[in-house]
Amino acid sequence: MASNKSEETLIDVADAYSKTETFINKNSKHITTGILIVLGAIVAFFAYQKFIIEPQNEEAAAMMWKSEYYFGIDSLRLALEGDGNNYGFLDVAEEYGSTPAGNLATHYAGLSYLNLGDYESAVMYLDKASFDDVLVEATRLGALGDAYLELGDWDKAISSYEKSVSHTANDFTTPIYLKKLGLAYEAAGNPQKALDSFQRIKVEFGQTNAGRDIEKHIARVTAALAANG
Repeated sequence: MASNKSEETLIDVADAYSKTETFINKNSKHITTGILIVLGAIVAFFAYQKFIIEPQNEEAAAMMWKSEYYFGIDSLRLALEGDGNNYGFLDVAEEYGSTPAGNLATHYAGLSYLNLGDYESAVMYLDKASFDDVLVEATRLGALGDAYLELGDWDKAISSYEKSVSHTANDFTTPIYLKKLGLAYEAAGNPQKALDSFQRIKVEFGQTNAGRDIEKHIARVTAALAANG
């Protein structure tokens, strides 16, 4: 009986192989064409990265240094719009947006608008950027939360802060945006969620700047919860 099953299996395998071989023989031209198309796309992608994106990225980075300087000294309008001789973040973001440097310029533009109080523009630019670096991405998401908070959109502010906090756990960005998350929850009328955020700071980040005054926030929302019964 076992011998019969083995023979049947061998027959099935041989039959499947025969059908595959027949299919390949009949369609070899189409299969070869398909493979060449895929290979061509891969080569084109890497060529585009090497000969288009990389040189453009170097150009964008070189053009952006003055804007970064202006940003560092809080000359935000000059950082955004340029000084007549040098590109601003807006120019770099528009012309080189597909490059890493252009992406960074987009982020800087969002931060500049945030600090200038133009929160809708801040959202527009911060929402366009994204980063592989976990700390920079956490900061971008947190800044997006700040802009939404200033616009009074509690739900989007909370969502952005939550994404920032969950993106990476570290002593630099996490306690800052956990605290802002708690304050956003409190403003949105959810003291329990606010308390959860503040208590996490106390337990996990008590030695950070955000943790040093966290007790007063815990006391305030605890009192609010008790008053609401």
